[in-house]
Amino acid sequence: MNLYPLLHLLNSSRFVSGTELGRQLALSRAAIWKQIKQLEQLGLEIETHRQQGYRLSQAYRFFEPALLSAALKAQTAPVAHLEVYPSCASTNLLLHERLQQGQTIHQAMIVTDLQTAGRGRRGRAWISPLGSSICLSWGWRFEGSAQQLEGLSLAVGVVLVQVLQELGIEGVGLKWPNDLYTAEGKLGGILIELAGDLAGPCELILGVGLNDTRPQQQAEIDQPLAYLSDYTKTLPDKNQLAALLTQAVFTLLASYLEQGFAAYTEKWNELHLWRDRQVRVLAHGQQEQVRLGGVNQRGELEVFNHAGASRFLSGGEISVRVEKDDSGS
Repeated sequence: MNLYPLLHLLNSSRFVSGTELGRQLALSRAAIWKQIKQLEQLGLEIETHRQQGYRLSQAYRFFEPALLSAALKAQTAPVAHLEVYPSCASTNLLLHERLQQGQTIHQAMIVTDLQTAGRGRRGRAWISPLGSSICLSWGWRFEGSAQQLEGLSLAVGVVLVQVLQELGIEGVGLKWPNDLYTAEGKLGGILIELAGDLAGPCELILGVGLNDTRPQQQAEIDQPLAYLSDYTKTLPDKNQLAALLTQAVFTLLASYLEQGFAAYTEKWNELHLWRDRQVRVLAHGQQEQVRLGGVNQRGELEVFNHAGASRFLSGGEISVRVEKDDSGS
């Protein structure tokens, strides 16, 4: 069921009567009521006035399929297949399903305003309340091997931050290996998954989640979060932002086998928020306190132990957490 038409009518400062909603959407009052209950189940708070009708208790930004398609064409982003949903389990999961069904996912794009089963690294849940986040996934086919994609998630982080900087959103940096952070907390994350022959060719599913508009009621979570709305009073149109991100990411993917992470190493280190900070590295049930250095051209992170000896960490089942007394958060 497409809930976007009702969402856009309710996303107003004025109340809209059930009669007017039914007339504009060509639905019965019972069907309108059913959709409103569905929106409430997805976490939206809807104000109800017996005489005036309904409205969202807070203004949100939602994707609009027609506007997103137009924005992608304006950016000449070569999206071969686009799907837009008010909610879904996971945009990455949907691309996996398309792949398993024998469909090509090269240059495919799926976006949603709410993920009910979004995932981050190491299987962690990605929490994205309806209307407050940007959740999107892209598909890409590489003829090369998986080894040639070393450092890709770090390079994606660089281009995402560059897009935000060009839009006047400052203060965004990177945390190894695939998170966008500000001084206030986590702004977004990147999840890369590969399928097919690891020797090549292989299929890439690249998921990105960004916290967009801070909701009135914050979900319980074990870390501080930052939102784009915290850093600018004039957020870019959500559809336009998704198109800009797509163009930047597709440009990166098209040249990555030739350039590799070496082309992005210096910029990533400039954006590294926690360089020279004391952190805890968690891996395989063990933890160690180290000081962070920069990354090399393979995307590996240099760390120094208490004696000053250094080594490099690669991706995988490794988590880096800043010491609270050092970060002040």
